[in-house]
Amino acid sequence: MFDQSTINFPNGAKLDIMATNNAAAHPYIDHMTWNNQPYSKNYLMHEDLIKGGTIEFKMSKAPNLLRGTTQADRPYSMSDER
Repeated sequence: MFDQSTINFPNGAKLDIMATNNAAAHPYIDHMTWNNQPYSKNYLMHEDLIKGGTIEFKMSKAPNLLRGTTQADRPYSMSDER
């Protein structure tokens, strides 16, 4: 577990990752922001990460049952194609 970490990419971009309220007793993501904007998806795209930015996780004791629950929050899956 970490409170903050920085990844420096070869392209010169920097990705800061922070976990607010981080503790063993807070294993769940209550909400997340990407570059100070709410982010509800359950995945991150590599192409976005290597551009750099800031990701902040707000951790919680209990799961947020409303976060990441819409169809748009799910990653692409070929099994969804019929």
